[in-house]
Amino acid sequence: IKDYFLFPSYEETLVYENKKMLSYHLEAWNLPHPQTKVFYSMEELKCFASTTQYPVVVKSSIGASGTGVHVIRTQKKLRSYANKAFSSRGISVRIGPNRNTGSIIKWLKKAISNPQYAKERVADYKTIADNRPKRYVITQEYIPHDFEWRAVKIGDSYFAHRKTKDGDKCSGTKGIDYVNPPLTLLEFVKQTCERLGFTSVAIDLFETQRQYLINEIQTIFGHVQNHILEVDGKPGRYLYQNGEWVFEEGMFNSNESYDLRLEVALELLDKRRCLDGTLLSQPNHILT
Repeated sequence: IKDYFLFPSYEETLVYENKKMLSYHLEAWNLPHPQTKVFYSMEELKCFASTTQYPVVVKSSIGASGTGVHVIRTQKKLRSYANKAFSSRGISVRIGPNRNTGSIIKWLKKAISNPQYAKERVADYKTIADNRPKRYVITQEYIPHDFEWRAVKIGDSYFAHRKTKDGDKCSGTKGIDYVNPPLTLLEFVKQTCERLGFTSVAIDLFETQRQYLINEIQTIFGHVQNHILEVDGKPGRYLYQNGEWVFEEGMFNSNESYDLRLEVALELLDKRRCLDGTLLSQPNHILT
């Protein structure tokens, strides 16, 4: 059976828009993250609700930009959420454009001028509606925070900025704070991606006094700004060269970073072809 070249890889897409799978993945790899539990039993959840510390975060398995994420502060509200989740209907979720960060009029104009865009978005909304939280509840330890780091790795390029908070959440606010990211953050992301074999990802992290905690991982992501890293007010990227982090000034995130992703994908494909050619030239080697 011939392997197919995939970018992002199959392993990277397993955790994309699947918070249940991500929680299992982080636990299996023993990666630092807020304590997360997935409940498939109402009785187990009731026991948890009566013993856990509040506030607690509940999430839907699918949903970007903060969709399906709620901060619950009392046992009564968690039980109410659970009753809905384990009902025949499940938890209602936001369908359509994010009204907090976007314009419905602008979305409609774009949809009318670009029918393919409208078709893809409607399909996305249907997927979210069909996968509303139902017969399960995901809870996550609440981490007090004033901001969240968004770190991005695309090939050998690294980027990071702070996501500012609106209310209880940073997800979906679109607020950006361009501060010089600590090199310890870049090192943590580098080591994590090397362990997981991830090449193109965006990772959202909380920063505590002791360590960084992985909140979410997206392998397919966009961004509203035209660059996602600044150092001393200059846009650019970080590279790890000869055992040191080196900042390179420039614009590397054009077309929502898809230009850079395509460049990296083509480089990986060329390496794959060279490897296949080497293997094919060796007798008695079985390709899988």
